[in-house]
Amino acid sequence: VGIIFAVPAVYWWMRGRMPRWLKPRVVIYGGLLLFQGLLGWYMVKSGLEDKPESRDIPRVSQYRLAAHLGSALLLYSLLFWSALEAILPPGKMVAE
Repeated sequence: VGIIFAVPAVYWWMRGRMPRWLKPRVVIYGGLLLFQGLLGWYMVKSGLEDKPESRDIPRVSQYRLAAHLGSALLLYSLLFWSALEAILPPGKMVAE
């Protein structure tokens, strides 16, 4: 997912096709995407630890799962907000 995000972002940034207001957001979203990936790895790693009481059933920490889901929801909502700003004119976002 990171490569699918980073390659077009770098391409459009270098070509000058990215609006100025979007550049700081792309950097922030890239950082959040990296955090999301690291948090997902950390979450899965918790389920792969050998514990004698687990009886060969991998268990993931519910707190890490909730943090992973929360960060994904935050990232999705920020990307959706930026997409709406890019598509709709500034005055058209509020229902009349």
